[in-house]
Amino acid sequence: RFDNGENRDRASSTNSDTADDTKANITSALTDNNDDDKKDEGLDRVWTNLSCLAWRTGVEVMRDRFTLKLKFITSIFFAILVGCVYSGMSDDQTSIQNRNGLLFFVTINQSFNGLISVLNTFPKEKVIVNREISSNAYKLNSYFLSKFFVELPINILPPLVFSLILYWIVGLNPAADRVFIFMLLIMQTSITAIAMGLAVSAGSATVESAGAVGPPLMIVCLLFGGFYINVDSLPQVLNLLPYVSFVKWAFQSLVINEYKDLTFNCDDIDDNMGCM
Repeated sequence: RFDNGENRDRASSTNSDTADDTKANITSALTDNNDDDKKDEGLDRVWTNLSCLAWRTGVEVMRDRFTLKLKFITSIFFAILVGCVYSGMSDDQTSIQNRNGLLFFVTINQSFNGLISVLNTFPKEKVIVNREISSNAYKLNSYFLSKFFVELPINILPPLVFSLILYWIVGLNPAADRVFIFMLLIMQTSITAIAMGLAVSAGSATVESAGAVGPPLMIVCLLFGGFYINVDSLPQVLNLLPYVSFVKWAFQSLVINEYKDLTFNCDDIDDNMGCM
């Protein structure tokens, strides 16, 4: 019995030592690369730094597999739920309002998901990264690029799954090129929201401060997104804000993409009411 306990302790110690050795090897690779020539900023060093940092980021991401699975599960669940709410849209006048509401909801969903998914990226690693950069192990741009491109597919795939399922359940514009452009716009919206979240995260000292700054900025973008208010009716002092709101451009592009080559009937309205 004592031997079994000792074996478990040895196995646990071995696993811990392996994890520590892995971290040490990455740090050593970065540091050794710097010691060869501290002033050499050639492509070989940059590529080595990017490779090591990307590998480390990938290990950290794949370690939390439960969160990865949860993102896809929630995306599929909400796609089916929202699809059931907006399903059965026809070509009458009522469907115009429904389509506009759906497209703006999709814009909001992708914007907030992209923002929230990266708000905690930098504050929780800032102490370690500052120490490694101060020791000249790598440059800040190498860390940022590796972090961005490794996590980008993971943050983009769930919104694409959500949008693709929702598109066919609801029955939006069936043209093949409209579907492709819709997915491309969703991807661009997610990337823009992620970039905004990374900017807020990089400028925040703590996770709490990032969470306090990010959502209000997104709400401002939503307010001037062109759905809640006609931007042409804004006061002169505010009429430039819609042009810096990426939500406005995303929503406007989705609307143009959806309504191109579609026609609607007037069977569901009275004769004395206008028909679009």
